[in-house]
Amino acid sequence: SLVSHPPLLHWSLEHQDVLLREHVEVLHQLEADRFGFQAGLGLGHLVEAVEGDATDMPFGDADFDVVWGQDAWCHVVDKSALVSECFRVLTSGGVVAFTDWLITGEMSGSERAQVLSAAASTEMATSAEYRDLLASAGFVNLQELDVSEVFAAQYRSIYAGLQDRESELVATYSRKVF
Repeated sequence: SLVSHPPLLHWSLEHQDVLLREHVEVLHQLEADRFGFQAGLGLGHLVEAVEGDATDMPFGDADFDVVWGQDAWCHVVDKSALVSECFRVLTSGGVVAFTDWLITGEMSGSERAQVLSAAASTEMATSAEYRDLLASAGFVNLQELDVSEVFAAQYRSIYAGLQDRESELVATYSRKVF
């Protein structure tokens, strides 16, 4: 799903790093409760969930100050179209911020297949490929932050919680899904 809203955040390029760090926590809070619309944040009137194709978004040009993606771009085959659409729907000076699963080194064909299967993805990019795609689409002031250690710590915690529910999850979904 894509999320459309009136501008909640207006990020200037000079303050992009500070605002990104401050608002990433807010965005994670929103997502934590199915975007947090019902539970206590009082943001339901500001957000509309819209189902659509990320490579052909149902929005006008320059409709958004921010485009946010979280660990989803690896599921989009045509990343060039995705990045171009993000650029199209952003206002001048707008910001795209995203996290994604990346290919970080050489892998054998079987290792790559195993990673793609585990992530339910058909296509993952490298950091360099994203930089090239973003620059080609017209994005400037490209910045990259490696959050893999934070990500790994979060997933270790999630995994530990899932281990506690192993028998329930296997019975409900299957050993393969677990």
